[in-house]
Amino acid sequence: MARKHTPDHISSLLGAMVKRRKWQDRFELHGVFDFWNKAVGKDIAEHATPAKFRGKVLWVDVSDSVWMQQLQFLKIVLLAKINKEFDSVEVEDIRFQLKLPGHGPQEIPRPPLRQAGPPPDVSDFSQFEESLGDIDDPELKASMIRCWRTLFPYQDNR
Repeated sequence: MARKHTPDHISSLLGAMVKRRKWQDRFELHGVFDFWNKAVGKDIAEHATPAKFRGKVLWVDVSDSVWMQQLQFLKIVLLAKINKEFDSVEVEDIRFQLKLPGHGPQEIPRPPLRQAGPPPDVSDFSQFEESLGDIDDPELKASMIRCWRTLFPYQDNR
């Protein structure tokens, strides 16, 4: 008798990996990116955005030197707000860097995900559907079929 394997839910797999690699603090630390607008307010957020963490130092891109100087004066207040919001981790410092226009990350063109080729025929679909025979969950089976269909640029004429 063949033993059927029930797939694990991806959230349990990711949760186990986060614990195993001890990434919980890093995830909470990156919550600062979502909290930033609330911490600084709308006006400042238009001119300053968090860019990255290096260790426990938050680097913030600033639109011009005037805002950079103003934020230097507010650094201690901002650190206190951020550290009050996040209990288990601490941001040790905030450093500001001037974000010059046109010096952001360049968009690298990617090759298309789908390569042109012959569309699958009815027998290809039947073979794939047959290979899913051991899956009992109809929702999972339907998802697998949708994923398989997106691999091919064709119209389903069945």
